[in-house]
Amino acid sequence: MIRLSVVIPAHNAGPLLAEAVRSVEAEGCLGVEILVVDDGSTDGSLETVRGMAAVRPLQQPNRGPGAARNLGLRQAQGEWVGFLDADDVWLPGRTERLLGADLPVADLLYSDHLIRDLATGAVRQKICPSLRAPAAVALAIHNPICTSTVVARRPALTAAGGFREDVRFAEDWDLWLRMAENGEVAQLAGVWAEHRERPGSLAGADRGELHRAQELVLAAALERRPALYRPVARAARAQLDCRSGIRSYRDRDYRRARRHLWRSVLGGRLRPSLKYLMRALAAGALGR
Repeated sequence: MIRLSVVIPAHNAGPLLAEAVRSVEAEGCLGVEILVVDDGSTDGSLETVRGMAAVRPLQQPNRGPGAARNLGLRQAQGEWVGFLDADDVWLPGRTERLLGADLPVADLLYSDHLIRDLATGAVRQKICPSLRAPAAVALAIHNPICTSTVVARRPALTAAGGFREDVRFAEDWDLWLRMAENGEVAQLAGVWAEHRERPGSLAGADRGELHRAQELVLAAALERRPALYRPVARAARAQLDCRSGIRSYRDRDYRRARRHLWRSVLGGRLRPSLKYLMRALAAGALGR
């Protein structure tokens, strides 16, 4: 009997994919299946995990992480479905913990995690705050959930409609919002995954596309449940602009940083938007 299905979307993940799979199967727990969904890779990623005992390999043309996870979700047999990006790993003991009988009562669970910079080797711990009720409102303002820490009940995932496939960013945030609107979200105590940052990953792609996807997700939430989200819409947009502005500043894209940060300040998000806005203005005055 399958109790836990782990869905791993992979696009040109190279040897990192095998590390992700091994981090799940290393504990040798029964009742676990691993669905590796090759999303149109051209580097032979899938071949690195063919033959691993718990792996069910699936393939599709390159359609993005949302479509890849949805394919895995449709094929999953477990009561619970966990998600793991191909360049991340689960930490020892996580699989056994998820098969325990004392999980919090919720449709979606998430946890703290480590963040490793593969270029420098630096590791830091990300402490994720608990979401105050109503969880969907808290999630609209700030999403602390790393996808590689998520495990959710399969019926709840299916009822929520799975991941958006028309965007390549923020499709996970969109699903967490929809699940939180109709079900329970809880934090699983402990540090149970390692998120890995690497050059060339999807997370490091075009900042403009990332911001546009986040705006689409927020707009969809407001249209879907206006009474729920309208009271926090201004704060949510300001927070979104604050994050995008700081990312752009760190990328030395000062023009984009100034635009986002100014909108964030106008939306009432003064800290730390104002500090970064002044730095971006100074950089612009110096011709940088």
